Formats: sequence, structure tokens, C-alpha cells
Amino acid sequence: MNNSTIYIVLDEIGALHTKNENYFGVGGYITNDYSLVQRKCQNIEKKLKKDNDYIKRMPEIKGWRLKPEHITQYISFINQETYKNNILFIPVHILVNKLEVKHLTLNENESYNFFVKWLLNYLIKCKIINNCNQILLLLDKRSISTKFKHSLQTHLNLFFYNYAITFQVQYKDSANNSYIRLADIICHCLFRMNNYISTLKTNKILFFLTQNKINLNKNKAIFPYKKKKEKIMQKIDLISKNDNM
Repeated sequence: MNNSTIYIVLDEIGALHTKNENYFGVGGYITNDYSLVQRKCQNIEKKLKKDNDYIKRMPEIKGWRLKPEHITQYISFINQETYKNNILFIPVHILVNKLEVKHLTLNENESYNFFVKWLLNYLIKCKIINNCNQILLLLDKRSISTKFKHSLQTHLNLFFYNYAITFQVQYKDSANNSYIRLADIICHCLFRMNNYISTLKTNKILFFLTQNKINLNKNKAIFPYKKKKEKIMQKIDLISKNDNM
């Protein structure tokens, strides 16, 4: 990756303090032209609404509201269009095993910032992000206090100071920004793949992703890190080996 500025669009994978799921995370994608991604998202949303009455009636397109075939149609279209235009589109995420951290007293906002930093550290250390001098984080406008909004940008600039990378953090409303909705759809896939692996909907999502050669697990950080991954990770990675990306 050789760009002076890159954009990382992120949303949450599930919720940290819910008891029904074992995994939480932060995910989305890297690009070097989020304006083009925005336009392509608008194009595919327009087509999906035209072809499907249930989507047309949605107040806002969300991953959990879409059928598996339309989830993967959306992601596949963006993947193809960014490739044709020589634009980066790299799905990324961090996955947190909630069972391993349940003994800790975690503040939701503070934990979110920490896991964003952990993900960025993974992306930089693994050279998935490389040779750039500015990173603009575009995050879903969630319920977060002003204190933690400001602290994330400051903390990232201090933590990565020796890498000569400047960070900017912006919070965007998904209702008004389709590129944020794309991150939401990616996160919904990851949420189901890790918490509801055996359900029919998840199996359909995995089938369609594999069919379209899309691997959402290629660039994945794990917290806490373990050399031996959990069985659920092994199952997901086994499925992902069929992908060529």
C-alpha cells in the first residue's frame, strides 16, 4: 500500500456487554477513495431498492435487515467496482473473545477506543497499512461521550508518533453516508459468522461470499491473542481457504 492518505471506515461487530454472544469486535474496510466507494454504494443501493420491494420500504439499509443474497450482492458489487477503478477495498476487523475478558470491568467507550487502536496496530505491524503519512478514521456515529471522541484521536497520534502518521477521527451518521452502511453490512456478516455459525442465514452468507471469492477473514486481529485459535475460528478459516483473495 503506497498512498499518502488512506481511509479506514469502521463500525461495531455486535455489542460488548450483551450476554447471548461470545464475540464482539470492530470492523469495516480500508480504501484510498471513500468518495468513489460512496458513489458505488449509492448505485448498488438504488438497484437493490428497484429490484426488491422489502428493501425499498426500509427507512435505512442495514445488514441485519437484508437477505443473505443481497448482503453479498452489495459487498461483491463494491469489490468488483473498486477493483475495476484500481481503488483499494480491503475488509479488516478485530475480534474480541468476550469470555476471556468478562472478569474485567470494561467501560464501553474506553474499550471501543482500545480495540480500534489494537486493530490499527495490527494493520501497521503486518504492513497492511504501509507508506502513508495520514490516516482518516471514519467511524459510525455511535452513542459515545465527547470526552472519548476527542481522546481517541489524541491517543492514536501519541501512540503511533514514531511511525510519522497523522490520525484524524471523524464520526459519521450511517443514515446520511452509504460508505458507513457498507461497514455495517460487513460487520453484520462477521457478527453472524462468529456468533451464529451454524444457522441457515450464516451458512447462506458464507456460501455466497465464497461463491464471489470474498474473504472477510483475511485481515483479522484477535484479542486476546492466542497461538491456538478457538474451534470456531478454525471452522471459519477452513471455509475461507476456498476463497482466492
